[in-house]
Amino acid sequence: MTLKTIPYEEVQQNLSIIMKTVTDDSIPIMIEKDNRRVVMISENDYSSLVETVYVLSTPEQVKQLSEALQDIEEGRTVQIPVSKLKSMI
Repeated sequence: MTLKTIPYEEVQQNLSIIMKTVTDDSIPIMIEKDNRRVVMISENDYSSLVETVYVLSTPEQVKQLSEALQDIEEGRTVQIPVSKLKSMI
């Protein structure tokens, strides 16, 4: 994925618009000043990344995910209507 790079000065002038784009459209941007770069992402995207890293760094969870994917590939799944799921909650 190629990030759109925006100069720091432009970010200063358009921060509100840039933040709206980043959060509403889940589009990260790279901000650059003096050959230093940072990436702006939405809080939701950040939380997702942190959770993904955590799950993938836990061997037991990776094993469970692998087994679940194998179950799906081999047709060992059950369809449950949404109405039934709602009654289970």
